[in-house]
Amino acid sequence: MAYSRAGAAVPTARQDQRLGESLGLLITTPGPDERLSPMNDAVLAVAMTVATTDAELEDREVAMWQVLAGSRFPFDEAGRRAHVRADVARGTNLNSSHAIAVFSTASRLEALADVRVPTVIVQGTEDPIFPVDHGESLAKAIAGSTLITWEGVGHEVPLELADELVTALLANIAAAS
Repeated sequence: MAYSRAGAAVPTARQDQRLGESLGLLITTPGPDERLSPMNDAVLAVAMTVATTDAELEDREVAMWQVLAGSRFPFDEAGRRAHVRADVARGTNLNSSHAIAVFSTASRLEALADVRVPTVIVQGTEDPIFPVDHGESLAKAIAGSTLITWEGVGHEVPLELADELVTALLANIAAAS
């Protein structure tokens, strides 16, 4: 199972032994590629906000999650704020970002044709980081893959869709057996 940026690092056929029996790609991308839609400017605007205190960092992270959320489910600001506050209290460095890795990884769009395991791809139709065409390109590149699009979902995994996600992943694992 690869979530978000991890999909940009999808192994090629030379590394099939690392894939195992099946592959799940969730709200991700084959990597930077000029043929794919760019990230929404609102994400960059929030990401570029300087945060020097814990309170500023908390506000920025909550604002980021609000930008990442789709319209299908209500945004739980209080719940997200509590989650961010717990991350800050643990000492998680929210100023460090895996975004650098995402956008410094070469596109693997062509290499994905070498993936030969059952693959399920789940993509939100309102993902502001990896628009839906990123998931569609993964599905086109990986023969026999299954694409599930979540209407109104952003760069997130809503709890309301957890059962659907688990069912899809289990079906994909079963297909490998």
